[in-house]
Amino acid sequence: GKLHPDEEQAVQTAAGIRVNGATNCTIRENYVAGPGPDKLFFVGLDVLDGSGSVFDCNTFTELGTGAEFEGSCIGSTVSTNVFEPGTLGLGRGLVYRNSLVIGQQSHEGNLWEVNTGLPNDGYGEVAAVNFEDNFNLLSLNRYIVNDDAPSIYPASFDFPNFPPASQQVAEEEWFRVDEEGIGDTCLQNGGMEPIEVKDIHLKTARSEQLDDDYPGSMLWLAQLQLYRELDLEEWPASEVLDSFYLANDTTLLSAFYQLEKGRDSLYKLSPVETAQLQQWGEALDSLIGFILEKDSLIAAGVTGLENARDSLLDDAASLCISMDSLENTVLQARISFAGTLLAANSTLGDTAVYQTNEKLASKLFLNTIAQGGSTFDAQQVESLLSIASQCPLSGGRAVHYARSLYQLVADSTFVD
Repeated sequence: GKLHPDEEQAVQTAAGIRVNGATNCTIRENYVAGPGPDKLFFVGLDVLDGSGSVFDCNTFTELGTGAEFEGSCIGSTVSTNVFEPGTLGLGRGLVYRNSLVIGQQSHEGNLWEVNTGLPNDGYGEVAAVNFEDNFNLLSLNRYIVNDDAPSIYPASFDFPNFPPASQQVAEEEWFRVDEEGIGDTCLQNGGMEPIEVKDIHLKTARSEQLDDDYPGSMLWLAQLQLYRELDLEEWPASEVLDSFYLANDTTLLSAFYQLEKGRDSLYKLSPVETAQLQQWGEALDSLIGFILEKDSLIAAGVTGLENARDSLLDDAASLCISMDSLENTVLQARISFAGTLLAANSTLGDTAVYQTNEKLASKLFLNTIAQGGSTFDAQQVESLLSIASQCPLSGGRAVHYARSLYQLVADSTFVD
């Protein structure tokens, strides 16, 4: 989509696209343009807690801030996005807050374009800024690129929480050059170039330790994400990945994934249902147009149109009844399937807190849907809050899922 936030909108929302406490999002092929670089609160993409998500093929131009990330974004990929100063300039391109945990981005093909006709190559402040104050944490969120010049490499950096003498070291710690790598690119007809098997995928498939402090939860999250990607996408041939996928066909890992897949499908209509509702909706819009036309003529004094108008009203009412009937059928099917998923969820094993959290969060959601409800009772809210208040690094991705559900009860921000 194309977004052009104006100043009044930005004062209220501050973002063209905002992700807050969500998981497994896909933010793709958006063009976000603003009124210029002067006001930093004009943010193209603002992400606070967005684990397991994909942000790719987006363009941010003439904004105060192109994209800003903070909180827990574990397992997310930021790839093939373009920071474009345009004719007015960008205030800041990419911003990483010091609360961010997202992981390494390796040869993801993001581009920081420049405009040499503007000061500072088109960036009012800086092309990339990182508020981290610890070199080790800086390296955990590292970018690996294959060139040390724009547009693969940002034209300018700022590290506000490091002293001036450490700026160059911080830059090299955050953006590491590996000339042998090949950056991802977007295809002209949409989507990404064929997936490349990377070292992190092979390590995950081999169950190698990915994190010293949270080895269990980080490996579990990475393997869930890898299994999901292998199931949904066409990957290059790899004996290691093929073995991993086949070996997990009947394991707890695939069982949790299948439950997630079923849970996500609850609110997806079939192609036939979608086409039918769209057809009826278009017909209803057309009828309403004719009805309004007849009403206008009647109000203007034209006689003899009442019967034609009433006939159109009857047709519209009949369409509404058909739409309501289909929606009720869909609702009953959703309730039934939620019950099936709830039973499957109860059989899942859980030997670690991140598995227990996921099982409980799914139970709270599915139980509500299976009963035809749309709100949580006090005990369910308390259980959600107990998960949402945990650290995502140890509590797993269910922490973010619980936070998303808790947002339905109370507008809250969790600080990890």
